[in-house]
Amino acid sequence: MAKEMTFDIKKISVMMLLLLPVSLFIGFSSAMRGTDLVSSMIIILSISFILLGLIKKKETSLVIIMYLAFITRLVLAITNSFISPLPDTGADAVVFEDMGWSIAQAWNNDTVPPATPGAYLYSKFVGIIYYFTGRTPFIAQYINVFFGFLTVYFVYKLICEIGGSKKAALAGSFITAIFPTL
Repeated sequence: MAKEMTFDIKKISVMMLLLLPVSLFIGFSSAMRGTDLVSSMIIILSISFILLGLIKKKETSLVIIMYLAFITRLVLAITNSFISPLPDTGADAVVFEDMGWSIAQAWNNDTVPPATPGAYLYSKFVGIIYYFTGRTPFIAQYINVFFGFLTVYFVYKLICEIGGSKKAALAGSFITAIFPTL
């Protein structure tokens, strides 16, 4: 007797969502080399493990919101890096990136890096990335995509912790997901 095949739309949707970052990774990896590829793989795997953990906890709505956050941020990072600069990303982004490169070069040459007071501390973070990967601005943006992705989860958890309902937590995480400058 043949076994009847049934399709669960929810499972198929989840599988398609899981395949989306893999598809994006394969598409972008065709243009990447060396450390770009390794860094991208690490971030994609991290995001996949986080989302798989949430799926096991039956947090499907949060998983969809987090995918939205990831895709939104990734598309904006790709647009900014390879197509045209985004509005309001002009002078500050260039200064932070240049200073990060100067810091990485100073560390490579065993010289004193430039001072990074106040907001320029971010340049040290960029310098650390460049020290290990070379001057690859997209990797720094990609790591920002990952931190923005995690911010959506932390907003959800924070709202739940302070006594908000699950619905309020999902609303807060959705707003955070579609507001990529956070």
